[in-house]
This record gives sequence, C-alpha cells and structure tokens, in this order.
Amino acid sequence: MSEGSSHSLVQRIETPGFPFVPMKLAALLSLVLAGGALAPAVPAPASHLPLPLAGADMTFEPGTTEITLDELLQRLAHLTGLELAMTAQTQQMLRSIKEPLEFAEPVPKDEVYSFVEAFLAHQGLVIAPITGGRRPILGVSASPAGGRDAPLDALYVDEADLAELELHPALLVRLLVQLKNIDTRQVQTQLRQLLVDNTGTSQIVPVGEHSLILQGRARDIAGLTQLLHEADKASAARPPAPANPEGPAK
Repeated sequence: MSEGSSHSLVQRIETPGFPFVPMKLAALLSLVLAGGALAPAVPAPASHLPLPLAGADMTFEPGTTEITLDELLQRLAHLTGLELAMTAQTQQMLRSIKEPLEFAEPVPKDEVYSFVEAFLAHQGLVIAPITGGRRPILGVSASPAGGRDAPLDALYVDEADLAELELHPALLVRLLVQLKNIDTRQVQTQLRQLLVDNTGTSQIVPVGEHSLILQGRARDIAGLTQLLHEADKASAARPPAPANPEGPAK
C-alpha cells in the first residue's frame, strides 16, 4: 500500500435489537432444565472512544508467516479510514520490525484494534487520536513523552469506558479516578514501586486527598483503576481507629 493513497472512512455499527419477552419463572426454569432455552446473543456496546470502527475483517495472504508493523498499521488505516501521523524515525523503525504470524487466519473486525495494538505495545509504541471528523488522524509514537518523537496528547476517557479500554493495549489515555477512603497522596508513593516506567508513558498525579489522574496505556489503566477501587473498598471495611485512645497504664 502506498503512503500517499487515500482511504475512505468506513464506519458501520451493528446493534441488532432483541425484544424483551416476559416469561413466568416456572416456565423459564422448565425450559432451562429441558435444555431448550437459548439466550439471544448480547450485542457489543457501542464504542464511546473516538476511533472509527473497522469495516471488515483483516485478512492475510495464505502462507503469510510474518508482517512488519508498518504493514499492520497500513492495513488498520485501510479498514478504518484513519490517516497515520508519525515521524520519519518512527516510520523507519516500523518498517524494520517484523512480527511472526503463527496463522494466516482473518482477524475479526471487532478485534482489529486489539490485534494491531498488541504488536505495537510489545515494541513499546503508543497511539492516540489527533483529530476526528471525516478524515481522522491517528498519531503513532515510539517516545510518548517526547525525545525524537513529537509528544502525543493522551486521550481523556471516563471510568464508564473501562471495559472498552481493556481492548486497547497501545492506546494512550488519561483518566480521573475518584476514591472515598484511601489517601491518594500516599497511594502515589506506593504505586511508584509497582509502575517502573522510564519512558514517561505512565503518570500518576494526586488531586486533593481522594483523587488521582492516571495516564498510560488503556489496558494498563483499566486494570490499575479496578485495583485502586478494590483497595478503596478494603480500606473502608477496616475498623476505624479509636477516637480517644487510652494513655499508657500508670
């Protein structure tokens, strides 16, 4: 695929509806026990991220055993209508890195982003939307915090999108986490031991006493957010310290 070729924006969201049919509990149980109750497929929730959907599966020629990261991104651009923005150094690196493919089976269209991003994240790259609209531009960077690459602005996301964030291993995002019990200023210090990142991709900034701004790869941020909420619940379950502790015995 030539670098100057244009891509048409293909967006198609399939959300088939399933009517709700009331049914008595006894009848439902009898159907389940008889093995005749088949639950309808639940449609995937509509995407809330500003990323155009892939219009078709990603296919490979029979016998394909390896592919460059540059070719993977070009195929993603073709399927989604994205234009790619990166420095010459990053593009040269993408062309030089080949990833092995164990199988040449097609990648389902709803897994295309996850598939491509997994290879990018494995090589330390990140992506982030630069513009939207009819000709959306996706930034690709090997140095998210700057350096030779221009820094990428992380995409602001909401906690309601955590399930979707888990599907994006290389998407650079920023999220505000609000907790109720633990002191986030202490959490920041403790998390530094867990998150060792010399590239500047992962950032943790306390906001007041019970809020944190998290930045990093979407899947990592989703997992960290869930971990923080579990720790917050565990902290609430602890018995409070006595208000007026007794002094030492005389």
